[in-house]
Amino acid sequence: MSRIYEALEYAGLAPVEEPANEVEVKLSLPRPLPAFEEKLLGLFQRIEGLLDSRSGRVVSFAGLSDSDDSSTYVLEMARVGANRLNKRVLVLATYQSGCARKLQECGLSNGWEGITHSARSINEAVFQISDPAIAISQLTTSKDSLSTLLTSPRFMNTLRLMRKRYDWILVDTPALGNGLDAALVSPIADGTVVVVNAGKTRWQVIRHAVDQIAAQQGNVLGVALNRRRYMIPDFIYRQL
Repeated sequence: MSRIYEALEYAGLAPVEEPANEVEVKLSLPRPLPAFEEKLLGLFQRIEGLLDSRSGRVVSFAGLSDSDDSSTYVLEMARVGANRLNKRVLVLATYQSGCARKLQECGLSNGWEGITHSARSINEAVFQISDPAIAISQLTTSKDSLSTLLTSPRFMNTLRLMRKRYDWILVDTPALGNGLDAALVSPIADGTVVVVNAGKTRWQVIRHAVDQIAAQQGNVLGVALNRRRYMIPDFIYRQL
């Protein structure tokens, strides 16, 4: 019976072993400074510790405003995971996130909402890029389809398949100040990292953002400080 159920559950979905589309996606990202790359490597390791040894980790990133630029964190985390840790990494973008805009600029508009409601292969919405060596995909291509997609049984089946295919799935969402996408995505992730600009955000605003995610049963892993300015050289901080 379990074999029959599995066959029905995965009907119409691409085999896990089937490769993603080989499409060149130009992200136009400068190489990160070595110090920033080391910080991202440390963030990867801390998240791994928080999520234990589970495979196919799903981590979402949410900024408080557009200026927090959480999409840069997502893409650079993906680069570090692929290049430094030799992990299979998938970046998932929701509508109007920074990563989704980059896909749209390349003319790649297929989203999961058009795949999970049909018998088409999920690989039609997953694209492989060479630098960094990651896969990238878009969950939704319209403003109001996210909540419907996330409650679809086919979506959860597809996400389980993606967990088998990739070691890390990093989800890029629009800023919390621009809508509910980040909060809606948080329950399907193993954890959420909130990205804020250091020195420009009051703690009450951060607390409200954390409460928004918690209200949706999301798991906040921590807060990443972006554009942090050191009053003394960074190498001195590392000795403290």
